[in-house]
Amino acid sequence: MKAVFKLCEVLASLLSVYSSLIWIRLVLSWVRNPQIQSGSLYRVLCSLTDPWLNIFRGRSFNSGRVDWSPLVALMCLNIVRSILNMVAVNSKFTLWLVIAVVLQNLWFYIFRYTLLILLIMLIARAFIASSGSPTAQMWLDGIDRTLNSPVSVVFRLFYSDRNPSDQKLVISSIIFYGLIFLGLKYGIQALVAFLVAL
Repeated sequence: MKAVFKLCEVLASLLSVYSSLIWIRLVLSWVRNPQIQSGSLYRVLCSLTDPWLNIFRGRSFNSGRVDWSPLVALMCLNIVRSILNMVAVNSKFTLWLVIAVVLQNLWFYIFRYTLLILLIMLIARAFIASSGSPTAQMWLDGIDRTLNSPVSVVFRLFYSDRNPSDQKLVISSIIFYGLIFLGLKYGIQALVAFLVAL
């Protein structure tokens, strides 16, 4: 049985190296340099990483101009790597362990970044609104289109019978989503620890 756990550890290390190769390939693909992209090292890197990335390309992971398929590919690879790591460390494999790893990766790759971007946009909106500069309204119009849905949730929850100022609503949204961020961060950590211990 020890050999199985050792194999899991080795496979997890190999997947970690493979993830690093995918990151290098993605970064190099963003650099628009014909010398790099026509080089033999880049072609070898593509031949190693493209089979995995191609599984996720062409699926419905696009939103506008952004292709999220590499992030989904890396998340799936990381889920498998994390499961192998946890099996190697805990010397067991259970359904609860798999659920813990999936939750941890969903938090790390999706919810954490979504909430952080939302909080950064809300904080930027609060500063831009308080600056009073002539170009502030142009910036506010662009930001408000994105923030309309999350801020309206806060309005419906806390201010449906009142009419708060924009600044008060934005600050309330920062506090609300900040508390959600912290609650999810520590809640998922506790839940993962609990599931691994089962």
